[in-house]
Amino acid sequence: MSPNSVQRNIGVVKAALNFIIVEHDLDMRNVFQGMKIKGAGASKTDRLPITETQLASLWPAFESNPPALTLLTVLADTGARLAEITGLMVQDVDVQNAVLHIQPGLPPSSGPV
Repeated sequence: MSPNSVQRNIGVVKAALNFIIVEHDLDMRNVFQGMKIKGAGASKTDRLPITETQLASLWPAFESNPPALTLLTVLADTGARLAEITGLMVQDVDVQNAVLHIQPGLPPSSGPV
């Protein structure tokens, strides 16, 4: 699990424990308060957009595979995450208005895998 995911999960536990402490008027401190997770809270600069030079160097490896080239193009032109692009449905593409409706994350599962 990534450090940011651990921090998010601990945030949920911390909120639940805070609720219990307040609700039951307990005289204790939240043991999760102020907990530091090594590597959590990475800055925006840790995930930089793809540069023109990087894109140009990737292009030859993708151009012989049309689906892969389309995926690379959409990723480069939208800045969306891979999960958002691979989760696109036909109804998310509005060709008439030249609009791509990108939903956050993966679409809900249609049933058990």
